[in-house]
Order: sequence, then C-alpha cells, then structure tokens
Amino acid sequence: MKLEYKNGELCCQDWPLSRLADEFGTPLYILSSKAVQKSVRDFLAEFKVRGLPIKIHYSVKTNPVPGFLKILKQEGLGVEVVFAHELELSRLLGFKGKDIVVNGPAKTEEFLEKIKNTQVKMITVESPGELAKVNALAETLSHPLNIGLRVCPGFSFVKMKPTLSSSAKDSPYGFLPDSPDLWEALDAIGRSKMLEFVGFHMHLGSGIRDSRPYKKAFFILEDLVKKAARRGLKSRMIDIGGGFGVAAAPLLTASQMAKSAILKKHIDLQFDQKSNLLSEVAESLSQLLDRLERSGNTIEEVLVEPGRILSGSSQVLILSVIDAIERNNGQRFLICDGGAMSLSPLLLTEYHKIIPLKLQDKQQVNYTIFGNLPTSLDKLSTSLPLSPVHARDRLVLLNAGAYFVPMNNNFAGPRPAIFMINGTGSGLIRRRETFEDLYQRDLL
Repeated sequence: MKLEYKNGELCCQDWPLSRLADEFGTPLYILSSKAVQKSVRDFLAEFKVRGLPIKIHYSVKTNPVPGFLKILKQEGLGVEVVFAHELELSRLLGFKGKDIVVNGPAKTEEFLEKIKNTQVKMITVESPGELAKVNALAETLSHPLNIGLRVCPGFSFVKMKPTLSSSAKDSPYGFLPDSPDLWEALDAIGRSKMLEFVGFHMHLGSGIRDSRPYKKAFFILEDLVKKAARRGLKSRMIDIGGGFGVAAAPLLTASQMAKSAILKKHIDLQFDQKSNLLSEVAESLSQLLDRLERSGNTIEEVLVEPGRILSGSSQVLILSVIDAIERNNGQRFLICDGGAMSLSPLLLTEYHKIIPLKLQDKQQVNYTIFGNLPTSLDKLSTSLPLSPVHARDRLVLLNAGAYFVPMNNNFAGPRPAIFMINGTGSGLIRRRETFEDLYQRDLL
C-alpha cells in the first residue's frame, strides 16, 4: 500500500487519511483496491513467467469482507472456505462452484448439506471419519463429489519453526504419508461411484518466509501422486496451500517476544521487501510438474490458497491517542482506542510498524503503546521511538489486512469501520458497529 506524507499529512492515493479519520472516527481501517490488485498480480507473476497452471483460491478467513472479496473476484480469483458462512458469502458474491475449494478439519453435517447444491471444485478430506461423512452425502446426490486428500507431511523440525505448526508430526490435520489410513481412504474413494478423486492437498502453516519447507513438501507430493496413480487414481490437480508470509509483517520469534515483554525493548525488524520466496517456490514447483509429466502424471492445475500475502499489506489501521502518560522515571505510555485485545492478538506475535498520521520533525522519545483495556496484554508496541505524541493525536498501524478484521471483537466497544480507496468509487465498505448492533441478539 503506497503511503506518502504531503505537507506533513499522511496520504494514500492523494486521500489525506486525517480527513477520513475526522469523518468516520477511529479506529478506522483504510483498504486500497490498487494495493490488492498489485499483490495479486505480483504473486501470479513468478508462476506465470514459468507457464505454470496456477489458480489462486484466496483464503476467505484471512479477510472475509465482501467489498474486499469483490476485488479478488474481478481479478479472476477463486476462494477457499472452511466454514458454512464463508461458503454462503462466496455464493452470494457470485463465486461459482468451480471457483470454490472447501477445506477445514470441522466439516459438520450441516456444512456438508450446504455443499449439496454447489458442485465445488474440491472438498478436501482430512480424516477417515470425515471421509465417511462426505461419502454419505455423496450417496444422496445425482453427481459425484470432487475429492482431494489433505496430507500432513510430518516435518520433524517444526519445533524450531512455529510457522510450520500445521505440518508437524503431532498435527491432527490431514493424513500422514504412507499411513494405513491414507491408503485405505484412497481405496475407499476408488470403490465409490460418487466420489471423484482429483488430487492431494498440503497446507504447511502460516507466515512462512523460507522456500525450503515447500521444496521438501513437493517431493512428498510427487511420491504420493505416483503411488496413487499405481492404484488407479490419477491426480488432475495438486493444492499446495498457502502460508506465504508478508515480508513487512513477519512473525516474531520466541526470543524476540521475550525481549519485548521482559526487557521492554523495541523490536525493529529489518526485512527485505524483495523476497525470493515466490520465485524459489515457483521454480521448485516447475521442476515437480516436469518430473510428474515424465512419469506419465500430468497435472492440469495447481491450486494455491494464499491469504496474508495478498491482503496483509493492502490495509492500514488508524488509531487515536486517548491519553499520553509520563512517569517520574522517564517512562512514557500512550493509551489508544484499540489494541491487541480488541483489534487482533497478532499484535502480540507479529511485527507491525507504527507511524504518525501527521509528520513532526522533532527529537524522538520512546513510547510503549497500549489499547483501551486495563490489561498489559492490550499492547501494540514496546518502547517505540516517535516524535512527542499528545492526546488526540493519531497513529497509523501498517500491514493490517490479514486476520485483523476477522479477529476484531467488541470487548472494548463497537468494531471499526472500513473505508476503501478505489478511485472515484471510494467509500465505506463496512460501517462502524453501533450500540444496537452489539445487543441486537440479546433478549432484553
């Protein structure tokens, strides 16, 4: 998202953000449609240049805002859903069955019933029990269901890589390679006339910034595709999941979080905006498809389910300072109108740069910034150097487009509005919650 100071005011595409904060109040999310489009095209570029048959299915849970999802639909993307309400929203927005992949480890009978009338591209099955439920649903239909099997690669080194928690040996998500359950599931699908096997799925984790886990997973996928083919089950597609990290908002390591919490030190991470992650993954994927092609296993389509890498940097959050406190020992604190306990707990585990809404060229001092709840967990940043800040000043938290909106809660009051900058079509795409919204479901 391109931000720049003009005459001391922070602007996005010539929109002064202070004007929007004045009109709509804070906290306030600002979403840039141009930034979303650029993220999509930059992501696809590395795969298209190699001629790979890539199809993006955006992870809806990452930012399930209808106005945002409409931009992705206009860009030709599909969606990946894990809950019934995400499926209903996707259909309401015009996504067809061929645009939808159904994932998630908790597919209830009610959720599966909602899939009945939508012939989705793939339902990913994660366990023997889930396969039994899906098979029972298929028996009531007049058309086969497209089935993929999720595989947990069982990486042994993930204790040092918390971003890969979904792929650890002790993860409950998916079938372990070469486990009896996996082969029994494949045989059951092969026997069924109403289950159409389409391929394998893997999801390694979240916030991954290193290509090596993907490269290792690709060899596991290659082996599985070949073994399934020998059992008479051809893979038309493979799904490599998501998990690609945002360079500007990396996950903090355990030592970095301890440094912030215990030593009260500011964590100012340096990162390379021009990461080689996508190019390295694309190259390794190209090699995988070539090897499978030579073995007689042509993959028609590669599904990928990115979330934060597409939306993370397309949105910022404006906060107002309610109070500025200075202790006798020199400590300085800012109390804002939103924090980790109301906006997103990721503020405790991710690096997010915070900048002033209005630029001041003065000597900087260190502030520890909290939200509006009376708990030390409601923290945004520790010992952040800023020019002197006063009550009613405003701050901007960057890269707030991934998981912030769905993790919002009203513990500290109504949830924020979202304003989308979209040229002449700019405007609110979600209004601020009201008192009536908060209590409309209560039986008073």
